[in-house]
Amino acid sequence: MDKNKFYKGMAILGGNALLKLSKDDMEIFLEPVAGDIDSLNLEGLRDILKDLDIDFGPYLSPQRDGNRLVLARGTAPIPGIDGRIEIAVGLPRPPPSDEDDDSVDRLGNQSDDSLFKDPKALRTVLCVRKGTVVAKKIPPTPGTPGKNVFNEEIPAVPGEWPVFRPGEGVEVIDRDSLVANRDGKLHLEDGGLISVLDTWTIEGPLDMSIGHTDFWGRELRIAGPVLGGLRVKVEGNLFVEGNIEDEAMVEVDGNLTVNGLIRSSNTRIIVSGDMVCNAVEYAKVRVDGDLEVDDYLLDADCDVRGHVWLVNGKGLVAGGSLSSGGSIAARVLGTQAHVLTRVRAGYDSSLRKRYEAMINEIEKLSRKLSEIEAGLERIKNVERSGPGNQEIAIIKAKLKKGREDILSVLSKKRAALANMDAHFGKMRNSTIQVHSMAYPSVSVQIDTAALVLTSLQKKCVFRFRKGEIVTLIP
Repeated sequence: MDKNKFYKGMAILGGNALLKLSKDDMEIFLEPVAGDIDSLNLEGLRDILKDLDIDFGPYLSPQRDGNRLVLARGTAPIPGIDGRIEIAVGLPRPPPSDEDDDSVDRLGNQSDDSLFKDPKALRTVLCVRKGTVVAKKIPPTPGTPGKNVFNEEIPAVPGEWPVFRPGEGVEVIDRDSLVANRDGKLHLEDGGLISVLDTWTIEGPLDMSIGHTDFWGRELRIAGPVLGGLRVKVEGNLFVEGNIEDEAMVEVDGNLTVNGLIRSSNTRIIVSGDMVCNAVEYAKVRVDGDLEVDDYLLDADCDVRGHVWLVNGKGLVAGGSLSSGGSIAARVLGTQAHVLTRVRAGYDSSLRKRYEAMINEIEKLSRKLSEIEAGLERIKNVERSGPGNQEIAIIKAKLKKGREDILSVLSKKRAALANMDAHFGKMRNSTIQVHSMAYPSVSVQIDTAALVLTSLQKKCVFRFRKGEIVTLIP
């Protein structure tokens, strides 16, 4: 077939119509040479098309299109869908509204996600670990080929591959995966930029719009207070610009700085590093490093493994208890109302617990060793009376092996106990320094020695001497 002639039009039906092929070979249509298309006699048309190897495509009968009749139409190719970037970790989602069923999500699926068992767990700050695949390329589709009116295939245009826009803290692996190269917050920006940030600032208070917050990285800053009932857990340093309110739970693997108050007896603070704050009221605080308080401790329960300083502002410890594994320096201890205030230096409660547990373990192992020695002595007496049998030999070997194992463990535990004793000796050198005054009803303890003040003491230093506490006046 001469397609060029076909494009211009082939006279059929006694010269009353032109049979034409569209330039893209997708349509065969009939045009009247003169008059209206409806005036044509179409008898024999199907045989004409069959002789020309023309496929009717989806049309089983001609289709009117203006003043022409489309006799055959090909199937257009369907272009492929472009690939996309898919985030490979679960993104935060809003909590269900009151209108939603608690047990069924909007897709009608049963929900077994524990995320909403606590309505404060919104995961608005989403962190990932180093090595986590944070995004993947979803490949494009090839598309679906089409066919023209001659049943010839028309290739589809495939979709395009997506392109990563990696920011800081991520790298492309195996072309199709974006991987975090450090712990941090997954951060998505307009335009597709993907980053993992090891420092992050929460603008404004940590409230119910943010919910419980877990952060893995170098530093998290909260530019406001931590409101009551919320939990913050940080692997790194935490800086809070406001207060930490009632029933908050704050756990920090690094250092904690609070430019406000920590208050309420239901508030818990756990810090693996050092802690600096303005004041603590009634809260329970545990610090593995040093503690520096700018103003006061009021009826607080503070357990510190390092040193404690309250030498700025009021520098006051009033009520409650303060325990330090090192030395304590404060301006004022107690109050004019003679409120019981417990201050203890050179005492590490967790180390003391481990020490006592170690002694118990050594005693148990020693008793076990004595039982083994007694068993070996009985076997020795049997052997003196005559040659032993194979069963006795096996028991003897097991007892000797048990003795060797226990002696090895005892040696290590006694060495650890000796190191603890040496550490306790150093802790006894800790002091409690009073820069201004200490009121009556203040209980002063260093190591295991204690002294309850019965009179006002002005600037002084408390030390441990020969099992007792002595007061030194500078």
